[in-house]
Amino acid sequence: MQLVTESVMFLNSECPQEALEAVSTRIFAAARFPDLPELCDLRHLFTERYGSSVEPFVNSEVLKCFFFS
Repeated sequence: MQLVTESVMFLNSECPQEALEAVSTRIFAAARFPDLPELCDLRHLFTERYGSSVEPFVNSEVLKCFFFS
């Protein structure tokens, strides 16, 4: 299943609509947890593929945790 998901993502140059929130939230979180190499690898992969165009879609609950805690 993972291989199928990765294949679909790399066939598209735009982030699929149903993955926008998940991808942007992981990019956001990875920037705040540089000591997690796997998360940083995902951030690099996603930003290389989709750029910063997914930034506005970060999960609001995650934002609250970071900025209002």
